[in-house]
Amino acid sequence: MNATVIRFQEDNAGVVSFYLERPLGIAGGRKLFPLTSRPQDPEFQFGENAPKIRQAGEKLRDDLLRHSGISLELAAWLGAADKPYRPIHLELESLAADNLPWEALVDGLGDFLALDQKCPVARVLAAERQDKPNRNAVFIPPLRIACVLGAWWDNGGTLEQRNEWTSFANALGTADAADLKIDVRVFGCDQQLEAEVNASSRQGVRVTWQPIVGNAADFSAAIRSFRPNMLHIFAHGVADEQPFVAISNVADVDAGQSASILLGAKEIRQEGDPDENIWAISLNSCETAAITRQARSLAAQLVRFGFPAVIGMRETVATLQARLVTEHFFKAVFKRLKDLLPGQQQSVEWACFLQGVRMQLAGNAINAKNTKHWLVPILYARTDPFTITRGRDDIAVADAARLKAELEVLRKKRDEAMQLPLSPELKIAMMAEFDQRIKQIEVQIV
Repeated sequence: MNATVIRFQEDNAGVVSFYLERPLGIAGGRKLFPLTSRPQDPEFQFGENAPKIRQAGEKLRDDLLRHSGISLELAAWLGAADKPYRPIHLELESLAADNLPWEALVDGLGDFLALDQKCPVARVLAAERQDKPNRNAVFIPPLRIACVLGAWWDNGGTLEQRNEWTSFANALGTADAADLKIDVRVFGCDQQLEAEVNASSRQGVRVTWQPIVGNAADFSAAIRSFRPNMLHIFAHGVADEQPFVAISNVADVDAGQSASILLGAKEIRQEGDPDENIWAISLNSCETAAITRQARSLAAQLVRFGFPAVIGMRETVATLQARLVTEHFFKAVFKRLKDLLPGQQQSVEWACFLQGVRMQLAGNAINAKNTKHWLVPILYARTDPFTITRGRDDIAVADAARLKAELEVLRKKRDEAMQLPLSPELKIAMMAEFDQRIKQIEVQIV
C-alpha cells in the first residue's frame, strides 16, 4: 500500500513533534519537527453558525509542509488537480495531535482531501497487545454482521430504533449486498421491532432477531458465539477516563430504566471477540471518538486492543446524521467486498468507505466549508495493513468454518512463537513450518 505515513509523538514536557515515517529514503524525512498547531487555536474552534473548516485545513497543511521531508513527499501531489491515489495515514501517538481535526486537511487548491476518493485520510495506531492480531482474513460468504440496536430513549425510543434499522436495511437492500451474501444477527432491546426485522430477509440476505437479555457477560457471549466479521453498535457512548458504550437490554426497556450493559474496549476485545473474528466496528454512538484530558476515545482504545478498524463519533451527533453514517458506510463496504473475486487478495483501506459518508453529511464538496457535520465520524485503523482474501463460494459451510478456525489457531500460534526468546535461525525454521501448514489449509479455501 502506497500510503504516506506521518508520525506524531509527544515528550514529557508536552512538546509535540512529527516526522515522515514512510516512505523511507526521503531526504530529511526522519527529522523531528515541532508541531505548532494546538487544539485550542482559534482556527479549530468550530461554531455551528460560523465554521472555519477550510482555515483549519489550511493551517494543518501548512504546518505539515514546514517539514522539508514531508514537503518533498507531498507538495507536488497536493498541488495536482487530478491526484494519483495516495492514502494519508497519521500515526497519532500524541493526545494533543489526536485532538486536531485532521480530516479537514486541504490540498494546495483548497479542496478537502477526505472528500476525494483518491485521498483517504486515516488515523492509525499501533496495538498495545504483544501478540499480533489476525491481519490476513479469509472471507468465505456469507458476510456476518452483528447489528446491535441498544440505544433507548424514554420518549421516541421505538421510533429512533426503527429509523436506525431502516438505514441499515437500506444498505442491505442494494444489489451489491444480495450478490455478496450476508448473514445479519440483530441484537435488539425493543421487541416491538422483532417482526419487522425478521421480515427483512431477502434474496442473498438473511436477517434474524435476537433479544438482548442478561448482563454484560451474557451479551458478550452472544456476540462471541455469532462470530461476526463486522460489529455495528447503536448505543449511548460515554467519554470518560474509561470510555464505554451503554447498551439497554429488554428488561431495561420494560422497566423504563437506564442501560445496564456497560462495555469498554477491554471487555469488547476479551469477552466479545477473543478469537479475533471482527474486522471492523462501527460505533453509531455519541462521543465514542471524543478525547478527554485523561484518556483516548473508545474508538482509539479498541484499535489499541487490536481491532483492525473502528469508526466512532467525535461529539454528540443528531440521529439523522448518524443514520447517514450507517447507511452509506455499509453500502461502500458491500460494494468493495462484492467486487473481490474468489482467490483474490486485497489490502483494505478502511478510510475509503467514509468518503461517501462525509459527502452525504456535507451535502456536497462546495458546502463542506460551511458545516462541521462531516468531520464528526472519525476512523481509527491499525498501522499494519489488513488484507482480505476471498475464498471459494462453493465450499460447504461446516468445512469453511472448520478450516477457518484451524487457520486462526495456526496464525495465532505462529505469532506467539515469534515473540519467544529464540535464536533467529530457529525462528526462521519455525516460521517456515507454520507457513507451510497454513498454506496447505488456504489452498482448500481459496
